[in-house]
Amino acid sequence: MLAYLNAQLDIAISHIETKGLCTKRNLEQPTPQLIDSLRRQSGQFAEIRRDALESISKARDVPDLVQDYESNHADQPPVSDEVVLL
Repeated sequence: MLAYLNAQLDIAISHIETKGLCTKRNLEQPTPQLIDSLRRQSGQFAEIRRDALESISKARDVPDLVQDYESNHADQPPVSDEVVLL
């Protein structure tokens, strides 16, 4: 089982794009400083992604989930007035 898990990790790691993140040498022999740097970059990217998704969600002015629509707009049909008039 351990060999299988290690093989799966090797496969997953091989699919990670490292261009611009570290050198091949650093990848082969990572230091604690490199790992800390990558963790910080990952956290920064996650924040940027979250902020972008929130911004897009607010700009769309539509619910993210059907449940949100049903709970907030139960008196309105789930289509535009133009579609209702067809």
